[in-house]
Amino acid sequence: NNSPRRASLLVSPGLSDPVPANNDLGIKRIISPATASCAAVSPAIVVRNYGSNVITSTSIQLFVNGSGVETRDVLLNMSPMDTAIVTFSQVNLSFASVNSFVFQIVLTNATTDGKSSNDSKSESVVVPSQGSLPVFEPFNVTPSTWSVTNPDGQTTWQNGTAPNGNSSNKSMLMDFYHYENRGAIDQLITPVFDFSQIPLATIKFDLAYAPFNSQYADQLRVVVYTGCDFSTTVEIFNKSGTTLATTSSHSSAFVPKSSGEWKSETISLNQFLGQSNVRIAFIGTNDNGNNLYLDAVQIITTDITDAAIVKMKSPATVICINNPVPVVTVRNNGSNLITHFKIASTLNGGAAVIQSFSNLQLAPGQEADFTQNSVMLKPGDNTLTFDLQNPNDATDVNPSDNVLPINLTLNTSQDIIPIRQNFDTDYSAWTISSQGEQMKLVTTPTNNNASLVYNGFTNASFGDSTWLVSPVLDFSKTLKASLFFDVSYATRSTGIERLRILSSGNCGVTFQNVLFNQTGDLFSATNSDSSWAPHSGTDWNLEYDNTGWRREYINLDALAGTENVRLAFVVTNGHGNNMYLDNIEIFVDDNQNPAAIDAEHLVYYNSDKTDPKITFNLPEKEKVRLQIYNTLGQIVADEELPEILNQTYQFDLAGKPGVYIVRIQIGKQLSSTKIFIPN
Repeated sequence: NNSPRRASLLVSPGLSDPVPANNDLGIKRIISPATASCAAVSPAIVVRNYGSNVITSTSIQLFVNGSGVETRDVLLNMSPMDTAIVTFSQVNLSFASVNSFVFQIVLTNATTDGKSSNDSKSESVVVPSQGSLPVFEPFNVTPSTWSVTNPDGQTTWQNGTAPNGNSSNKSMLMDFYHYENRGAIDQLITPVFDFSQIPLATIKFDLAYAPFNSQYADQLRVVVYTGCDFSTTVEIFNKSGTTLATTSSHSSAFVPKSSGEWKSETISLNQFLGQSNVRIAFIGTNDNGNNLYLDAVQIITTDITDAAIVKMKSPATVICINNPVPVVTVRNNGSNLITHFKIASTLNGGAAVIQSFSNLQLAPGQEADFTQNSVMLKPGDNTLTFDLQNPNDATDVNPSDNVLPINLTLNTSQDIIPIRQNFDTDYSAWTISSQGEQMKLVTTPTNNNASLVYNGFTNASFGDSTWLVSPVLDFSKTLKASLFFDVSYATRSTGIERLRILSSGNCGVTFQNVLFNQTGDLFSATNSDSSWAPHSGTDWNLEYDNTGWRREYINLDALAGTENVRLAFVVTNGHGNNMYLDNIEIFVDDNQNPAAIDAEHLVYYNSDKTDPKITFNLPEKEKVRLQIYNTLGQIVADEELPEILNQTYQFDLAGKPGVYIVRIQIGKQLSSTKIFIPN
C-alpha cells in the first residue's frame, strides 16, 4: 500500500544539534510492537528531527518478516529536535511465531534523508501460543505452548518426577537447593488466553516446598500479564520461606514423597474478565534455599464446588484418652465460597454421627479446623472415618477427597524414666501404627539380637509413614533427661527415607514438638543399591561402629519436670532402603557421653581417687539399697534408690578422708566395694 496517509502527530520543542545535517529525520524508538506481543498489533514509532531544516514530510516503510507491508507518507511540521509519533495499519501475526519488524525512513522532505545511520530500527517480536479454556496442565512434560525465561542462563524451571499421589507423577521444578545465584528470577509463563467471552475464571495449582531453614526464603509470585504488549501486570500470589512451605524444613534437597507434602492454591481471576490477551507467569526468586515444585495448573471457567478433608489435626495416632474430641481440617479447593456442609463420622463400622456446619465463609483456597463430637474408643486399634457431605448442597466435583479413614490406637500403658527398650523381649507397652494398608515397623533378627526394621527397599509407595509410640512417660521427678537410640541405614539411589522423633505433652493427643528430623543420607552408614541390613564392616561413614549401627543423642531437658509425655519415632518412606531402630534409652541426665559399663554396676573414681561414683546398667528397673560403712563399721549412708536402671550417682564424701565399704543390694544379691578417699 503506497497511497499517502495522514499520520497522527505529537510535536514537542527540542534542542539544537551542534552539527546538524540539512534534512535529518531519525527513528528515535519503537513504541509498538514490543518484544512480546499479541497477534494483532498496531505498529508505531517515534521520529525526531535531528537536522537544521524544518521537516514537512517523510516516507517510512514497514517490513514484516522481510516483506514490505506498508509505506507511510506523512505530512509534518517539525522544527529541529521536535518529535512525532507515526502509526501504521494493524498487522495480524500468527500465534506461536517469532517475527521481524523493520522500520525504514525512505524520504525526508521529498528527498534522500541527510543521515542514513538513524533511518532504520528493528524489533524481534514473539507472539506466544494461544491457549484454549478451560485449562488442565499436569506437566507430564514441559508443555511446548508455555515459555520459560531464564535471564542468567543458569538453573531454571525444568520438568521432573515428584510424587503427588503416585510415584511416577511429573511436575515443574525450581532447583533452588543447588542454585547459587541468589536473587535470580525465572519465569514459567502460560500461553495467551482470551477472557473476553467467559463468565468467570479461577486458577488452581499444586505446590510443594520445604524450606532449608529460616535464613533462606525462596519466593514464588504469580503475576497476570495483560495488554497487547503484556506490560500491564497484576500480582495475585506472593509467598516466600515458611509461608510458602507445604511441609517441614529439609536439610537435604527436597523431593516430595506423597500428596501430603503438597498444597493446592485457588485464586479468582474474575478481575481480568473481558480482556482478550491474558498470560499468567509463575515467577521463582532464588534464595539458595530448597526445591519448589509446581503441578496440576487449572484455569476453571465455571463455578465448581470442591471441599476436601485434608487431615485429622488431633488426636494423633496413639493416645491414652478413650473419649477424644477429633478436630479435622477442611480446605475449599473449589471456585466459590463454601457456606455450609455436613461431616459424618463412623467409629469401627458403627452408626454414622452427622454434624452440620453452617454460616461459614470458607473462601477458595482457604483451610479451617472443625471440631467433631467426642468418640468412645475401645482398647487397642480403632478405625474412625470422616465423610464430608453436601457442601453448599451441591455436587462435589472431587468426592474422592471427601472421605478420610484414620487408624487410632488406645494405649494407656505408663512408665517412668529412665527406660530402656531393645525389642529383644516384650515391648507391648509400645505401639507400632500406620494408616490404611501402609507398611509398619516389624521385629527382625540383626547383629543387635532383635531390632525393628522398616522395609523401604521394597515399598514403592512414596510418603507412607509408620509410627513407633512410647507408653505415657513420667518426667516429673527429674531436672534433666536425654534420649539415645541406635539407627542403621544405607543410602540408595532410588530415594531416601526420613526419620522424625516427636514429643507429646498430653499423652498423645497432639505431638507438638519435633526433637529430630533428618533424611537418611545424614546418618547413612554407606551407599548401597542392595537391600540393607547392618553387618560387620570397616568402611562405614563417620560415627558408625563396625557393625553398621550409629548411636544418636537427643537432649530432653525441655521435657524434664512434666508428666504425660509420649515420644513417637516416625519413619517416612522414600522408596530408598531399609531403616533399623534399636536400643532406645532414656536417661535422667543430659550427659552426652554417659559412662558405659559391662557389669550391672560399677564403683569408680578419678585417677587421683576423688569424686567417687557408682553407675548402674541393669536389664530391668529395680529398687536398689545403697549403704556406705567406714572402717569402724559405722553406717555413713543408707539409701533406698527406686527405679534404678542406668543412672549414675556421686558419693558425697568430700572432706571425709578414709577407707569406706560401699555395699549394694539388688534384689537378693549383695556386693561390696572398698574405696579410699585421700586427704
